[in-house]
Amino acid sequence: MITRVNKIDGHRVFNSFSWPAELPDFGRFNLIYGWNGSGKTTLSNLLRYLEKRQSISEGRVEFHFDGNPCSGATLSTAAGIPTIRVFNQGYREDTVFTTVDQLKPIFFLGKDSVDKQKKIEELRAKKAGEQRRIDEKNTAKIKAGKALDEFCIREAKTIKELLSSSGSNWYNNYDKACFKFASEDLAQAETSFESLTAEERERLKKQKEETPKDPIPLIVLTTGAA
Repeated sequence: MITRVNKIDGHRVFNSFSWPAELPDFGRFNLIYGWNGSGKTTLSNLLRYLEKRQSISEGRVEFHFDGNPCSGATLSTAAGIPTIRVFNQGYREDTVFTTVDQLKPIFFLGKDSVDKQKKIEELRAKKAGEQRRIDEKNTAKIKAGKALDEFCIREAKTIKELLSSSGSNWYNNYDKACFKFASEDLAQAETSFESLTAEERERLKKQKEETPKDPIPLIVLTTGAA
């Protein structure tokens, strides 16, 4: 059952409302009264969102069901939402004063309806579970993409520091895009490549960093007359 509305912020007339600690939780019977414009209709409309399993996009709303908080933004996928019926102005507009030809029923009686309702609840719980898995996969994808981007930046910087030189050199402007392109090209190549050993990398690094030797002067040979 719904025990309280933890918070309502930025929704209609409510702004920064939090359920006071001294206010008792909802009981079996509850009387809510107040001046016009104090939020009674807004509160009933929030309960109508619960009934229709419709997410609340305006502001931030949080309910409390049997000791567990539930964000109003997740009502369409959340599991464990209690079954309630709200007969307010919104209900009357959807049923009694609707412009459609067929009125919506309040409820159906019969075993078949009970079985269908159970099936709906099972499918709703399954949908919520699948949505959580999708959210987890999307989070993992974003995390992996960020890790790949950081790896490409780090490796491109290492290559640039090792191979850049004075004058015209393609590696002077080497960046992560160049590294990703080269990596994808190598991954699709049919030829296999072997990584350099630590000794080979050190030897080539020293060779690259060596300063040019002084040029050897031209040797001119002179021969005597025959």
